[in-house]
Amino acid sequence: MGSSCVNLSRAVAAARRPGFATAVLIEKILRTNPDVGKMYVLIKAKDSETALQRLQNEVVDTELFKRLQEIHGDDYHGFITRKLVPVVGDVREANIGIAPELADEIAERVDIIVNSAANTTFDERFVLL
Repeated sequence: MGSSCVNLSRAVAAARRPGFATAVLIEKILRTNPDVGKMYVLIKAKDSETALQRLQNEVVDTELFKRLQEIHGDDYHGFITRKLVPVVGDVREANIGIAPELADEIAERVDIIVNSAANTTFDERFVLL
């Protein structure tokens, strides 16, 4: 019997605000597959600067990434910059709030999309179709 595996040499998109589960997934992929292409991380933010800051604070500079820091040493931030691309968006908007040009780039480059997004507005009306 043959085995199947996913080629992670291109890119991965993780769709959600960078919570713990997303951070664990990103760290695991970067640690075990350092040759992975870019990872696009959807972040709900008002602009790209805020998205980058959230990615830095909520993922890159956390205790979870200490092992990657040890592995890459002085090049850690360069490695992370080459691999992680914060994408401003919102899963509740049309086309998840991503600019059409960036959506085209992601569609062209990404092999795998991991969606762990959820609406946490628990008092929202449920509409039956």
